[in-house]
Amino acid sequence: MKGRCAIRQILARRGGGWTRSVSSPTPLSETLVSITCNTGSTMSQPNFVTSKFVSTGAYISNNITNTHFQFRRNFCTPPPPPPNLVLVSSEEELNNYFKKVQDESVPAIFYFTANWCAPCRLLGPIMEVFCNRYPHLTTYKIDIDKEGLGSALEKLNVSSVPRLHFYQNGEKREEIVGADIERLKHTIEKLYTIQPAEDADGK
Repeated sequence: MKGRCAIRQILARRGGGWTRSVSSPTPLSETLVSITCNTGSTMSQPNFVTSKFVSTGAYISNNITNTHFQFRRNFCTPPPPPPNLVLVSSEEELNNYFKKVQDESVPAIFYFTANWCAPCRLLGPIMEVFCNRYPHLTTYKIDIDKEGLGSALEKLNVSSVPRLHFYQNGEKREEIVGADIERLKHTIEKLYTIQPAEDADGK
């Protein structure tokens, strides 16, 4: 009889210990319990203890999940291209743009590229940066694998990519073959930087 009473007292003390330690947990312990419950991990605490934080854990878990998918959507969705970056999809468009650049003396770059070209993929984001920096400059991006561009590319002597033709005042001024970033930066700055207007005294 004394032995049973001793066992009950020990169990009561242990049960009381669990109750006190979980009834007022620290924020960190509550978070840990909540996340563990929702990930399905096995815990040594009794079921009634873990069930106390299931709703809180679900809230935390849902917020983490929603935040994760929100970030993933943001990273996977590319921003729209700059308005002065024009995608050319046919030979007719390419010929029309060339005529416009030559007749109207529009500052322009014809950027020949391909999806399978690693240097082209390196150059792509850099070209968008320059488009944003020089809004008066139009860049025409031509995928050489587009159907029907063969004869136009042959006339322009485009045999490798990336290749860039730089036009100013209706004339071709420069050509760069390959992803030479430093030369690209220097050429754009030299041809397309708008000089400040002189004042009335010519200063």
